[in-house]
Amino acid sequence: ETLTKILKTHNLTTDDLLLEVTESAYTQDSIQIIEKVKQLREYGFRIEMDDFGTGYSSLNMISALPIDALKLDMQFIRNAFAHGGNTRMLEVMLDIAAFLNVPTIAEGVEAEEQLKALRLMGCDIVQGYYFSRPIPAAEFETFLIEGKTARKNLEAFQQAEKEALEAKRAADLAAMRRSDEEKAQDILNNEHARKNSVANKGIPLRALSMVLAIVAVIVSASLYYINSKVRSGYQETLTASEQYARAQKAAHNMQAGSDYLTYYVRSFVVNGELEYMNDYFEELEVTRRREQALSDLEEMLEGNDINAYKSLATALELSNELAQREYLAMRLWLDAE
Repeated sequence: ETLTKILKTHNLTTDDLLLEVTESAYTQDSIQIIEKVKQLREYGFRIEMDDFGTGYSSLNMISALPIDALKLDMQFIRNAFAHGGNTRMLEVMLDIAAFLNVPTIAEGVEAEEQLKALRLMGCDIVQGYYFSRPIPAAEFETFLIEGKTARKNLEAFQQAEKEALEAKRAADLAAMRRSDEEKAQDILNNEHARKNSVANKGIPLRALSMVLAIVAVIVSASLYYINSKVRSGYQETLTASEQYARAQKAAHNMQAGSDYLTYYVRSFVVNGELEYMNDYFEELEVTRRREQALSDLEEMLEGNDINAYKSLATALELSNELAQREYLAMRLWLDAE
């Protein structure tokens, strides 16, 4: 009732009188404050939470507050921009305001660097000594009038600058169009001159068509030749890849067979336990991998005269023969026992 009376007495509206409630007031008696704020907003008043960032409100309570704006405490702004300060928490506050879908007002802005930084962070409104220190009421009216005049002058300057820019763009566009028209006319003139030159030299159109046809045939033949070369190279690449895969598989089989047999033979020699011999005979089956590897290499080497491949095949044969001799030796030893 008191606030409504103030509006009627001074011929104001709810848009002219903004109400502020401190964050600490919310935290002290949140239920009563929230209820009163809801009633005030029903009357059309706009409510700003003042000194946000200094109280102890929880995120859950903030999300339930019926407010129209958040005002960040002046000391919070000063600490964020002080030497060695960190604006990360300030950015979090602005994110919270964005989540609540309410504008943010930063108090205590005193430097242009702060203004620019807050603008980049997404702060909506700022207030502080950057614009003016507190002044007497008599001077305030002059301050407002000068401010309005300055804004009008700035708007007029910006409008004039915009019109000048538009005029320059229009002139540039017209110049570009004239330039394009002149270029088009030059192209037409050159084409006419070329046709006249051809006609004067007596070159018949049929001869020109024959030349173009010959050029087309040559280009087609070149493309066909290039295509055949590409296909041939692709086929050679596939063949080389297959040979590499088979060689790799053969090497793996040879290594696996040798590793198994060598392990059990050494274990038997060191420990003299027949268990290793039994494992040896069981794993002897692995030597079939070596034989398969040799067969794969022989198939690969067919028709090839490459010393490296032949040396590898010889190594495989000797390794396979060694395995057979080890097998016979162990059999003889077991028979003797």
